[in-house]
Amino acid sequence: MSTRYREESILRAYMKKEALLKGKTKRAGRSDPRLAPYMYFFHCFGDQEKTVSKIFEIIATAEKTKHKIAAQLEGKDLTSADLFDIDVFDEIRLESDAISHEEVQDIFAGTLFIILNNLLWSMATRVHKRGGLEVPKSAGRKIGSTSLFELIRAAGNNFRHYEEWHGTISKNRQLAKNIAFLKAAGLRRPWNRNMCAEIFELVGWQDEKQLSNEIRQLASEIFRNQTGIPL
Repeated sequence: MSTRYREESILRAYMKKEALLKGKTKRAGRSDPRLAPYMYFFHCFGDQEKTVSKIFEIIATAEKTKHKIAAQLEGKDLTSADLFDIDVFDEIRLESDAISHEEVQDIFAGTLFIILNNLLWSMATRVHKRGGLEVPKSAGRKIGSTSLFELIRAAGNNFRHYEEWHGTISKNRQLAKNIAFLKAAGLRRPWNRNMCAEIFELVGWQDEKQLSNEIRQLASEIFRNQTGIPL
C-alpha cells in the first residue's frame, strides 16, 4: 500500500468520523487534498508516541544520573591521583559511569530528533507535492536565533553525519547550513561530535507531554504556512 493511498484512507476515515459527530463538516479545507499528509502525520505521530515517551524517559534518567555523579565528584581532581587507592578507583569508576550516561543521552536524543525530523519533513514535502508551498525555512519558537524546526533538522543531520563534519565547512553547502543553525542556537565547535544531548537540553522540554504538544503545534504551523488552510 502506497503512502499516498494510506494518507487518503486516513483522511476519508477522519472526514467520515467528523461528519458522524457533527452532522456535517463545515470547516474550510476538509476536502483539500493537501490535508491528507497533515492527517497522516498525526496518525504516524500517534503510532510513535509510546516510542518517543520511552526515549524521553531514558534521556531524562541518564541526565539525572549524570548530574548526581557530577555532584559526588565535585571538587575532586583525579588527574594525578593514586590509582591503587580504592577510594580513587571508585571515583574513577563513577567518572566512567558519567561518561557512559552522557553517551546514552547523545544516542537516544539523536534517535528522537531523527524520528521528529522524519515525520515533520515528510509531511511538509508531501504537502508541497500536492500543491502546497515549499517547505518553510523556519517554524516554531526561537531558540537563540534558530527556529525549532531548523534546529530539529540540524540535530538529526548531526546525529547521522557528525563523524564527517570536519575540514573546510564552506566547501559543503549542506554542512555549512546545518552548522549555521547550530551556531545561531548557541552551540559551539568542535562540530564533528554528537551534539544531540546538548541540543535536547537547549530545547528544554520538561516532559513528554510538553514535547508532544509542541510537535503537534509545529506540524500545524508548518501546514498553515504551506497551505493557508485554517485549522
